[in-house]
Amino acid sequence: MSRQQHVADKKFFLIVATIVLLSVLLSSNYSYATTEGTSSVSNPVLKRANAEELNITLEPIEVRQPRLPQTSSELDIDYLQMSLVSQTRMSAEELDTVLDGTNMQGLGQAFKEAEALYDINAAALASIAIHESAWGASSYARNRNNLFGFAAYTNSPNSAKNFSTAESCVLYVAEFLQEHYLDEEGKYYVDATLPGMNTIYAADTSWKRNISTIWERLENGYFLH
Repeated sequence: MSRQQHVADKKFFLIVATIVLLSVLLSSNYSYATTEGTSSVSNPVLKRANAEELNITLEPIEVRQPRLPQTSSELDIDYLQMSLVSQTRMSAEELDTVLDGTNMQGLGQAFKEAEALYDINAAALASIAIHESAWGASSYARNRNNLFGFAAYTNSPNSAKNFSTAESCVLYVAEFLQEHYLDEEGKYYVDATLPGMNTIYAADTSWKRNISTIWERLENGYFLH
């Protein structure tokens, strides 16, 4: 082969190689755009590779669950509609702390015992006693151990029952309320709520709301501060 033929073949090879390279580049899906020294690549495979190189997570972000309500206020309990046939969150000691320094001092255990025996909420029962006796300061409470003004009728206030102890009064009234007002077979049953009880138990229509306010404050530690 002559030198001239060799040079011609080399030029032909370079031309073919150039044509092939241009064809590859023109048919490629890659596109480049450079702005201020940064580049973006339209090819999805390259985009995914870049994300992996940057340690970009493809996992969904964990969402923190909202805190569940911890108090009755947060639960938005309507004490007017809450069943009296329930259990308080208050312990006997907490009730005693609330009643300390009043004429109802030391009755926390009696209210809890009434709850256990007669299925009436101890805090609700205590609220009724607090309202009816002005925290044990009424004459019935002081002279007859009658914390509820029990059997003291409007036209016969002196008929109020005498009790040997305040504790016996709490248990007696709890049993009476459970049997006649809270049991569906009870003589005065309307429903086991304060409004249901108020219908016959008290002539004052605001009685139910007064009791519910005290009950709510007891359950939410208002008197413990």
